[in-house]
Amino acid sequence: MKSFFRFAITTLTFGTMTVGVLVVGTGDLLAQEKAPAAKNKTLNHDPAAAVANLDVASDLECTLFASEPMLSNPSSIDVDHRGRVWVCELSNYRRFKNNRPKGDRILILEDTNHDGRADNQKVFYQGTDINAPHGVCVIAKPDGQGTIAIVSTGSRIVKLIDDDGDDKADRQQNLFTGIEGVQHDHGIHAVMFGPDGRLYFNFGNYGTKLLDADGNPVRDRAGRLVIDDHKPYGEGMAFRCNLDGTDVETLGWNFRNPWMVTVDSFGNVWQSDNDDDGNRGVRINFLLEFGNYGYRNELNGSDWRVFRTGWHDEIPSRHWHLNDPGVVPNLLQTGGGSPTGITVYEGDLLPKRYQGQLLHCDSGPSVVRCYHVKVDGAGYQAESSDLLNGVRNQWFRPTDVKVAPDGSLFVSDWYDPGVGGHGMGDATRGRIFRVTPQGGGSAYQVTKQDFSTPAASVEALASPNLATRAMAWQQLAQFGLKAEAALRQMWQSDNARLRARALWLLGNQKEIRKKYLHEAWMDSNPQLRIIALRIARRHQCDVLSVIERLIDDPSPQVRREVAIALAQLDSPRKPALWAKLASQYEGSDRWMLEALGIAARGRWDACLSEWLEVVGKGWSSPAGRDLVWRSRARQTPELLAKLIIQASRENESATRYFRAFDFQQQPLTIEPLTGLVRHTPLLPSASLAEAFARLPDLDVHASSAVTKALKHCLAEQKNTHRYHQLIRQYQLKEYCNELLQTIVSHQGQTSAAQAIETLVLLGEAKRILPAINGKENTVVENTLLALGKIDHQQGNLLLQNLMRNADQDLSTRVAAARGLGQSGSGQKMLFQEAKAGQIEDGLRFTIATALHSAADQNIRKQAAQLLPLPATVGKQPLLPLEELINLQGDIENGQQVYAKTGTCIKCHRITPAGKSIGPDLNEIGSKLTREAMFRSILDPSASISHNYEQYIAELDSGTVEAGLLINETDALITLRNVEGVDKTISRDEIESLQKSELSLMPANLQTQLTQQQLVDLVEFLLTLKKQ
Repeated sequence: MKSFFRFAITTLTFGTMTVGVLVVGTGDLLAQEKAPAAKNKTLNHDPAAAVANLDVASDLECTLFASEPMLSNPSSIDVDHRGRVWVCELSNYRRFKNNRPKGDRILILEDTNHDGRADNQKVFYQGTDINAPHGVCVIAKPDGQGTIAIVSTGSRIVKLIDDDGDDKADRQQNLFTGIEGVQHDHGIHAVMFGPDGRLYFNFGNYGTKLLDADGNPVRDRAGRLVIDDHKPYGEGMAFRCNLDGTDVETLGWNFRNPWMVTVDSFGNVWQSDNDDDGNRGVRINFLLEFGNYGYRNELNGSDWRVFRTGWHDEIPSRHWHLNDPGVVPNLLQTGGGSPTGITVYEGDLLPKRYQGQLLHCDSGPSVVRCYHVKVDGAGYQAESSDLLNGVRNQWFRPTDVKVAPDGSLFVSDWYDPGVGGHGMGDATRGRIFRVTPQGGGSAYQVTKQDFSTPAASVEALASPNLATRAMAWQQLAQFGLKAEAALRQMWQSDNARLRARALWLLGNQKEIRKKYLHEAWMDSNPQLRIIALRIARRHQCDVLSVIERLIDDPSPQVRREVAIALAQLDSPRKPALWAKLASQYEGSDRWMLEALGIAARGRWDACLSEWLEVVGKGWSSPAGRDLVWRSRARQTPELLAKLIIQASRENESATRYFRAFDFQQQPLTIEPLTGLVRHTPLLPSASLAEAFARLPDLDVHASSAVTKALKHCLAEQKNTHRYHQLIRQYQLKEYCNELLQTIVSHQGQTSAAQAIETLVLLGEAKRILPAINGKENTVVENTLLALGKIDHQQGNLLLQNLMRNADQDLSTRVAAARGLGQSGSGQKMLFQEAKAGQIEDGLRFTIATALHSAADQNIRKQAAQLLPLPATVGKQPLLPLEELINLQGDIENGQQVYAKTGTCIKCHRITPAGKSIGPDLNEIGSKLTREAMFRSILDPSASISHNYEQYIAELDSGTVEAGLLINETDALITLRNVEGVDKTISRDEIESLQKSELSLMPANLQTQLTQQQLVDLVEFLLTLKKQ
């Protein structure tokens, strides 16, 4: 580097950039309303205080049914026809995996004296082969002989069978095997018996695949292998099958971690799904069968954080790709949490406002909620209210809720200081609560149920308890036609849910099926008309006839279900029927739109052509625009281009139509897109930018009209994402001077960093340093750090030469060294300098700091010898955890520690300040107890939130990169390192990619703080609760 190259920078001490960032963030953070004073009192873990620690809805009453030592760590429960509570004990989990040498247990808890407290415990089964069970579903027999507990555990779903009725499992029989996610929260979950006599279940995004009992890949009714290959199945999935595991249907996919599924008497399927921790995106789903639910990008499996046209401004919505065509909408989003068990309350003991509604446990914020659901067009909407809330003792971690034969509720409580990320701080405690109406008393007595006759079994079918209904269903199915009279009486009742249960069984009998299907599709209740269609599909009987009968139904709910039935219909009539159904779509109903999309899957060309014949020139109406946006036909690109031109004339946004282009057959998009960039008059610059972005091979200099359009576009879109993309895409080096001006005038902003990256990728990095010569400190420092974050060979060599240049100011050389410390390859270059003994005293601390946090473990180890860090703060040992949690903290001081001393703000975000490298902390006080908060800081690797695990990539070049895996496709991965730098790496360059057991969060944060500062920090974090 030439000697004249100097910067007018005053002395720059280590950490200036960090402090600079913190100053900005601290200003925003401290400007927030001051948090209320913390109530720092010792928690009472005595089970006798369990109910008093809960806030209970005013019209309900809660009592303690069972607690430790009778049980511990209940992950799931079921309640049988006798009112006994079956418990999945999940004790041998992760770091406690050897806690119980004989293995985890399935318990039966019984209240024999009817006082509302369990007084008898039986071990139905215990074994290491069911360690870490996630679900239990009881299908009993009247005499107990042949009772089955279906347990979801490890890599399988297994039937534990009691042959002799002694409440002990005598043998086991696999239903499914080969499921991945063993010892993982995101594996297989509980099974449920449905009103149609089939089993329903789901697994999270680590489940990956289903194999049958013999280890053979399962092929579902649609003819596809059940495997996570995104063709189309991927991530979490929901299923339905026969009792013996045959005839599997994949009901939905692309979930993250749906913990449990539930089905109401009408056959509607519901579940919850967890977001990537900290993004306030927990959701409740109504399952539109055969739908994609948007966790990953449908096109390439990329993460929701990866930029895409038209993404939501709000992260909770962006998280689920809700603006993409082909994604089923959510019923409700509930914020941050760790959602678990769910059920539909179909009893009449509880007050009317709970009857027929969803009940749901969310163990993160320690709450059991009711979702009050009502019809909204072809879908639903819902509002939430709390049944139980553990805000005063957040060890309350509800995992499941079930309905007893008397209509009361049982709620299982994991009882633990933390939850999520495989976190488990206690392996000895657990509770079961019972919920009744206010003033209902604690007495608990279940009337013995008779199943010996059709009439008695029909009476049992009316039970609010699912296990009782499952027994009744099986008995009535065995009675066959002998049960018709008793079932018909229920079918003719006034209770729609009871009528539904009867209809499922009447439709199960081949001899009388058509008769009852006809009665059902003529019924005034749309839910019963829907069941008629579902029964026809279930038995593949007269589906076409039922579709034709219901296709003009006045209820959008019924027409939605007709669309789902069309998806499975193999008939030449399908396109015409689809067109007839689509012509009734009135717009603004995303549920119906996605149902129509599901219906046309695989037959888009014929379906869209038929619809265009029906609607003629009306195709571009608001409803028609929706349908074109959702379509995937050969004609679609041409129609989308017309809608974009129309939007330009009407001064409306065309963003959604450009996003729809991404889902079309790419060769068919080139001509319409080229027409858009050639259009006269010029389209709005935002539209031009989107069109050009999808034409990477276009020769932009071959036509004066195209060149003019591109120049206009870049002038209007300066410093946007597309501006930089297009300059790189078309190698427009004539914009270098403009980019250099941006670096200086927008220093510290995203646009400046993008300009630096664009120059590097244009091969013009050499022009950056002269452009900032003589500029103020922050411009130089921000530029060099941004240059390092790009991690490009050209940029790294510039930084290395600058760092070595003794003619430069020390502050400039320190900034260059810090720039190299931003990437794995830069750290490797610094390490070579250290090994060669070439580190000057003025650079020593900066380089030591970078190497001690290097991605490569070998570098970190040798750095400890080559460049030891200075002594830690205070040199005083911390008190034991049980003493720490009782210390009083200062919230205001803790806020300062968060923003400054502790440097938490470098990796975490509290709106509006900070970075999203680790989980957002906006609601962390609603999720973690005081003890769990200390643990997460002192031992961050013990419980790493899902999607925040660190990955280590060793490259062919010998470089090691480490960070969060924020995107992964077949061609590349993207890692985000601890500095927030995103590094995209081609899979061709990767020698190995492994998940690290170590958190990105440093395990020695306490060495930067005094003990009191640590306590203050926790005190502050505990105030960050859901509003």
